[in-house]
Amino acid sequence: MVISWILHAISSDIVDSIMYLDEASAIWSELHDRFHQNSGPRVFEVKRSMQALTQGSNSIQAYFTRLKALWDMVREFRPQPAYTCGALKTIVDYQEQDQVLEFLVGLNDSYSAARSQILMQDPFPTINKVYATIIQEE
Repeated sequence: MVISWILHAISSDIVDSIMYLDEASAIWSELHDRFHQNSGPRVFEVKRSMQALTQGSNSIQAYFTRLKALWDMVREFRPQPAYTCGALKTIVDYQEQDQVLEFLVGLNDSYSAARSQILMQDPFPTINKVYATIIQEE
């Protein structure tokens, strides 16, 4: 059943090269080996887009949505490890703080008072709380 789904989900040109494999895992491995590309250039382009992104004439919602899509792309290219040691929690916390900072950096100067208040909070607020705060200001 899975093999049938895979074969019907991909281009017929590609199907011809894998249709005689007997197991779905073998097909998946073959396709992964053939099409998996280094994520370095992709991450570079996404990070470049993130650094250039500012609110400008966009609404807070539009700006945040675009930034969140870029964060999600990076997460897709660089998935977190599956283990849950204490160090990983610290790394995730830093990444979340970086998201808050990236969001605040791109905001228009009209939000400078709210930005200052957010930066003074301890503990650092989550990105969702910061977004909610800025939306109220808008």
